[in-house]
Formats: sequence, C-alpha cells, structure tokens
Amino acid sequence: MNHKIGKLITLLRTVDVWQTWRMYRTQPHPRSAQLHVCNKSQIYIDPTAKVEMKPNSIFEFNMMEDPFKDVRPSRLILRENSRLVCKGHIQSFEAVRIECLPNAVLEIGHKSYINHDSEIRCRERITIGNNVSIAYNVLIQDSDYHTTYDDNGNPKPQTLPIVIEDNVWIGANVIILKGVTIGEGSIVAAGSVVTKSIPSYSLAGGNPARIIKQNIKHS
Repeated sequence: MNHKIGKLITLLRTVDVWQTWRMYRTQPHPRSAQLHVCNKSQIYIDPTAKVEMKPNSIFEFNMMEDPFKDVRPSRLILRENSRLVCKGHIQSFEAVRIECLPNAVLEIGHKSYINHDSEIRCRERITIGNNVSIAYNVLIQDSDYHTTYDDNGNPKPQTLPIVIEDNVWIGANVIILKGVTIGEGSIVAAGSVVTKSIPSYSLAGGNPARIIKQNIKHS
C-alpha cells in the first residue's frame, strides 16, 4: 500500500493533471494507451489535428530530468490537419519543442526519446523509428522555409521528408536537414550538420557530415 501511495504522490507532483485530462478527453486513443503530460507543458492542438496513439503506446511529454531544479516548459504545437503518431513508449524531456505545421505528419517509434532543449519542426513528414536516441539541443527540420536554387538557377524543393531508422544515436547539438535518411544503427557525432543521407551502421560527423566509419555497432 505504501508503495502505491508513493507512486501516486510522485505522479501528482510531476504530472499536469488538467493538461493530461484534456488530452485524454480530446484525443481519441485505445484504452491501452497512456498520455502523461508533465508540469509546465505548453500545448496547442488545433481542433482538426490529432495525437494518434497506437495500442499499448505511452507518450511522456516534458519529463523532469533534474530533480534538484524546476522543470522548464516544453511546447507541443499541432496545427491544422497535422498528426503526431506515437507507436510505442516515447519520452520527451524538458524544454523540448515539437511543432507540426498544417497537414504535416510526425511519427515516433517505440523506446525513442528526445532529450532536453531539442526541437523538431515538421512541415511535411518526419519519421523516427524505434529505439532512436536524440541527445540534447538537436534540431530536426524537413524544410528550408524559403526557396534555394541549383547551379543552373532552377528552384530546389523547399521541403523533403526525413527518415531516421531504428537504433540510431544522434549526438548533442546536431542539425538534421530536409531530405535526409539516417540508416539503421548509425551514429551521428555531436555538433554535426546532416545535409545528405547516411547509410546503415555508419558513424558520421562534421559540417557537413561525412562518413567516418562503417560497419559499426553500439548499444
């Protein structure tokens, strides 16, 4: 009984009860799914947008990382007709910003986490696989938000989808830009700027990121 009371006190101390209740009320989800919205969360979900929870999925938003400090606010913004698809147990720590622009789709897989001060800006489609580790202060965005031109003066697409496959480790202060696929089991070294796709089981680093080593393994 004491253990259950302790868990309840911890839950009430860390979870924003009103925001969690509002998410449960407004976002259809299976009975087996769980939404935990922690304190100081700032959430805007357009009436036409949706948080899509797969069966047995858990989404923990704005989790407290340092018990000795006050948690900093995170923001979740889903604009018109956008979707956030949660496909397992997902953890998002403090001071994270997730924004899906109109009609965009962001998918996040099982046992993936987003560390503090990271930002995901989805204009069209970003797919994050299972067991993806995103360190702190990472920026992932699938659009330039303005037009650029090739050497012949032809306009390039503003927006291209991003795919981060299973078991990828993204180091701190990394920037991942439009049209990139990061292959399964790869590592992106801290401080890298990823402008081109990375093959599976590779270590990439630098600005712009290049392949440093292949056939790597990590746990």
